[in-house]
Amino acid sequence: MFSHACHVLDLSAVLRLVASHCVGDSARTEINATLPTCDRTAISSSLAAIDELRAYRDREGDVVVVDTAYAKHVEACRSESRSLAPESLLDIAAGERAADELHRTLSSLISEYPLLCERANGIVPHSGLADKIETVIEADGSIKDTASPALKRIRKEMVSLRSGLRRLSEKSLKSFGEDALATVLGSRHVLVVPRKRVPRREGIVHSESHSGGSLYFEPPALVEMNNDLETRQADEGAEIARILTALTDEVRAVAGSLLTNAAVLSGIDALRARAIFCSDQRCVTPAISANGRIHLSRARHPLLARVLGEAGSANALVPLDIDVEKGSRVLVITGPNAGGKTVALKTVGICVVMLQCGLQVPCAVPSELPVFESVFVDIGDEQSMESSMSTFTSHLRHLDEMSRAAGDNSLCLIDEIGDGTDPDEGAALAIATLERLLESGAAVVATTHYGRIKTFALETDGVANASMAFDDEDGRPLYRLLQGVAGRSRGLETARRTGFDERVVQRAEAVVGHASFQLEAVLAALDTEKLALEKTRKEVQQKEMQLEKEILLYREKSKAYDMTRREAQRRALREAEELLVGARRDIENAVRAIREKEADRSAVRRSREAIDEKLARIREQLARQEPAESALQSVAEGNRVSLSPTGKPSGRVISVHRDRAQVEITGKRITIAVEKLYPALDAATSDAPVSYDVPLDPLPSTSIDVRGSEREEALAAVSRFVDRGVLSGVREIRIVHGIGERVLERAVRVYLQGDQRVESFRSGEQIEGGAGVTFVRLK
Repeated sequence: MFSHACHVLDLSAVLRLVASHCVGDSARTEINATLPTCDRTAISSSLAAIDELRAYRDREGDVVVVDTAYAKHVEACRSESRSLAPESLLDIAAGERAADELHRTLSSLISEYPLLCERANGIVPHSGLADKIETVIEADGSIKDTASPALKRIRKEMVSLRSGLRRLSEKSLKSFGEDALATVLGSRHVLVVPRKRVPRREGIVHSESHSGGSLYFEPPALVEMNNDLETRQADEGAEIARILTALTDEVRAVAGSLLTNAAVLSGIDALRARAIFCSDQRCVTPAISANGRIHLSRARHPLLARVLGEAGSANALVPLDIDVEKGSRVLVITGPNAGGKTVALKTVGICVVMLQCGLQVPCAVPSELPVFESVFVDIGDEQSMESSMSTFTSHLRHLDEMSRAAGDNSLCLIDEIGDGTDPDEGAALAIATLERLLESGAAVVATTHYGRIKTFALETDGVANASMAFDDEDGRPLYRLLQGVAGRSRGLETARRTGFDERVVQRAEAVVGHASFQLEAVLAALDTEKLALEKTRKEVQQKEMQLEKEILLYREKSKAYDMTRREAQRRALREAEELLVGARRDIENAVRAIREKEADRSAVRRSREAIDEKLARIREQLARQEPAESALQSVAEGNRVSLSPTGKPSGRVISVHRDRAQVEITGKRITIAVEKLYPALDAATSDAPVSYDVPLDPLPSTSIDVRGSEREEALAAVSRFVDRGVLSGVREIRIVHGIGERVLERAVRVYLQGDQRVESFRSGEQIEGGAGVTFVRLK
């Protein structure tokens, strides 16, 4: 029920894109053979595995996969007695190394990646076999001298023989004159001697030179040593064959588990390709609809995205937003030619079949798709010369199949329904087909130019209208789907805009008839109104978002100001209290001295009463502070606290010693007086601490004045002030640097650009201090 749809929607091209990310042919074959399924469990399992592998690659890096073509060599050694070639054995070793690494890596991450671990659990590591192969065979496929003691001895003897042959050849040259040369022919050491100097009935003549003037001659003195060398070479070949046979026997003994490991690696290779494709295409996992709803947000056709990307026009791709609700299962899309109707159909279709192939979908969240039992597609010209089938006949065949077979779990995509014959008969047939599909409960997306079908969609319950947006001012399509309104075909407008003979266009308008133009006029008005409303809606949304930001900023500023003002007042009252306590101490000292000198007791009493009265007033003001806004008077280890009256950011009390506490906050450990701590309002957790033992006071003011300071001194003060602002939870601070020659202003702003704690900054408005003041927004 999917084969024709997959062919028309070109699913195979999408799968080839996915398969291009595979390492091995086995995984490529698996992906290219993928077919849509109705099994929700299998679909969900595939989507979850892709999600998990994408997360793994983001956090841990890429998984190790290899080409598993070596599996055919393992299969061969099971059924044949011949030994495997060194290159085949090396491929098997590389596969086992990858399988062992994958198994070892994932087994330690089972809680984070359970689905990947489940796949890797099927691996039976054979690292010992890989060790043996790599101990015997060099990376270039040659056999190592150390492969066996016998091979090492044989090769040592061969080296000695070759060395002796070279010396003997050089010595023999003296007997044949200066024109003679020593060389190797095949495996035998020989001399190249002028023909006239070759002795008769002695030695062996192997061949002559190209010119015929010299002969390849093996003197009697070399024959015996050459024979010995060839014997050792034969011994070497026999020993290598024995070694390869032994390794092949070991492979044969575990062939079953080697093939299982190769299958796991191939499956991981295919899963990795799917994950890379889905990452590249920014795919998401849509919700699986239980009520048949199709809802795609910013959907993109992967093949169109690739074509535009290769052409350097990726930004020209307009995403599709479409909604086919349960109550309106038939959606009729209208609009001008080349407006994007067919692309919209194909985008819906490819998203559906990709999902049912277990692939994530190139769209945005939130999106929702059902799992269809069948997908019917009638898109494009499928005229067949071999079967004498016309275009219209082909369309009829597909419409008939839909009418007969479609049910409430089917998707029907129909391009230019009823086209290809008399417009009245075509429209009638199209309406009848849509009515039949509406009765069946199938989800239908159809395109048309026929006015009667537009009217049918407007008048029929369960059928919704949609159109492709068009810019009337520029006379160009916008490729956006507008749901709820029918679109105009604009055929005559297009003819007029392209310079068609005006008399012909006017005559065509007369032929079409007044009634038809009334419909087109209504649709034009609706189209214009729809676009205007959409534009207004977007503007309102943007203004609402901006307003929300401004309100939030205002609230934060107001709260920070209020908290800072209260803290300043509290500090002033504390200082006043300390002042008065000190004054009373001084007075008591004076009283003691007066007593010693028998002074007037009533004067002393009056002075003390005046001081006590002022001290009582200050303490009364402190007591009236709201408890929720006051600093903590006592804390215990483990309490959540803040350095700011706002309660943010927060940290955890590590230890308390008398009236001072050590607090872990924003990755630092700070020692601070208990009375300067506030209740925490958030539950933020800190990263691993970097221990600093520094006293720190909450920010007393949101403004700092560095006018008149040297550049380095000013920047150091600003850095400390920003740090205290971040720790105190203040969102905006004010730096007064003055104007002058603007040296200090530029230095401060260059510093702020490189400070990661700074979100943004701006010059003050005229009433705020103008260019002499910089307002800084903290993260």
